[in-house]
Amino acid sequence: MFAGLNGVLTGHRQGFSISLNERKPSFRSNPWDLLLNIANIFLGFPQVSHVIRDTLQDCSNYACAFNKLATTSQIAPSYYAVSGTGNYEGAIISRDRYGVAHVDMLSDDNWYVAQTNDDHWTGVCTIRCQYVHQTMDAIGAANINGDKMVDMLKQWPSNNEHSIYNVLMINGKNVFDSQLIENDKPAPI
Repeated sequence: MFAGLNGVLTGHRQGFSISLNERKPSFRSNPWDLLLNIANIFLGFPQVSHVIRDTLQDCSNYACAFNKLATTSQIAPSYYAVSGTGNYEGAIISRDRYGVAHVDMLSDDNWYVAQTNDDHWTGVCTIRCQYVHQTMDAIGAANINGDKMVDMLKQWPSNNEHSIYNVLMINGKNVFDSQLIENDKPAPI
């Protein structure tokens, strides 16, 4: 967590895990977005960190967590990575302030889901996004493990000057490994 933060950005409890990624879909085109976030605070919408905290507190399984993260209005856009312990219990929920913008879920066709702070479904897949997908595809579902995930997350462009920390969460094995990371290589454009 960060000093002064009243909420949770990443959490794990028996049954599911949640992690947050920043989403700024209109940051470059609408500099007033920050003011809208602040206005939503005064209108009573919860901060994203509060939505995660409340989900961890109120839910005991993946289905509840997924539903709460997908339906709770919040002050700012975000990406939630949520995972459970059952087959296909994994999703990236791309959120607008008042609803879902997009969802990627585990399935027979998607053995992994990944989020690299891009609205990839709109055709935007930066070098960071490409690196993660190429690396995961090269490793393959049969060979993936926690060590290979951590190695991938430590490499540029996945890890760059904007990266703060990595968290490896394996729900079925009660693994929660948070690592502070540093890298002075520039963030990919």
